Amino acid sequence: MTRSYARRVRKSHRNLATLAWLLYDSRMRILVAIVLAVAACGGTDDPVIPDADPSAPLCTGVVYDNCIASTSCDSNNCKLFSQDAIQVCTQACDAANPCPNDASGSPGSCNNKGICKPSRGNACRPE
Repeated sequence: MTRSYARRVRKSHRNLATLAWLLYDSRMRILVAIVLAVAACGGTDDPVIPDADPSAPLCTGVVYDNCIASTSCDSNNCKLFSQDAIQVCTQACDAANPCPNDASGSPGSCNNKGICKPSRGNACRPE
């Protein structure tokens, strides 16, 4: 084996070792990024329930009453409308079964999921 060939082999091995380290390093960075992303997305699955007025009367479970669980509703259908910051008892709706009037006196809207959505909930507090 000539000296120049031996130098090229050693240099080649150093390059391979450097390449292996870079691959390991980049994989570790990706793994750390994934772990951080998953941890940041973690949390509870519990919805944020809007606060009810503590001086309001207790809800009875009728449509558009504030609720904390489906069992609080006569319809067994408690839904969180997060964009409107309300969580209320609701019911299914379609063309044959329109939504009843809400607390404002206007009929609730039948959303694209076939669920009645009021403009605001009834003035009561859930149990």
